[in-house]
Amino acid sequence: MFLHRVLALTGVAQRLNTALADPTVGGIQDLPLRQITFQALPANGNPIYIGGEATSSPVVTAASYAIYIPAPTQGVPAPPIIIGAYDAGPLRLSDFSALGTAGQGLAIGMEPM
Repeated sequence: MFLHRVLALTGVAQRLNTALADPTVGGIQDLPLRQITFQALPANGNPIYIGGEATSSPVVTAASYAIYIPAPTQGVPAPPIIIGAYDAGPLRLSDFSALGTAGQGLAIGMEPM
């Protein structure tokens, strides 16, 4: 099974599980994932920064991040970032946070364990 969601960015660091209908950390929708993909939406005008979950130290910022997703060029996003595939020790959306311009979006693809 492959799932996808779009995280509406707010301009402040936010956990990726907020894209879920039930964003409870470790909840029924915060599934253990075998693989995760990230990609900017074509209409985005600014980069997106991905880091550890939003309460970790350091919090993801434009100067401190693990993954940089560039703004699309002429409406064409960069290829997706792919994390995984994992057979053991899976990750969850709540393990990550994103920072991006309010009103823009992050496409997230997920393959549950």
